[in-house]
Amino acid sequence: HELRTPINAQLGYAELLDVGIAGPLTEAQRAYLARLTASCRHLLGIVDDVLDLARVDAGELPMQRVQARTGAAVAAALDLVYPQAEAAGVRVVDLRPGEE
Repeated sequence: HELRTPINAQLGYAELLDVGIAGPLTEAQRAYLARLTASCRHLLGIVDDVLDLARVDAGELPMQRVQARTGAAVAAALDLVYPQAEAAGVRVVDLRPGEE
């Protein structure tokens, strides 16, 4: 839980900036804030997953198998890595057949 608090603080400050508390933003700044927010939410998801795994390991969280579509999750993950890959000169290609 010590990890969640600073991440939530970052999300809060990003939201304040987005609503214009510090003045108007350029479109580029809004894009950076959107990426920051998405990255923070992704990190919170990872923290939640680690906490869930600890609960499973302790026998405190039951598991069940379900079918799920992964297209949206894969697209979100790709959106996070595209800028870093491009900056490193790495070409990322999405070969998925379509929206699933």
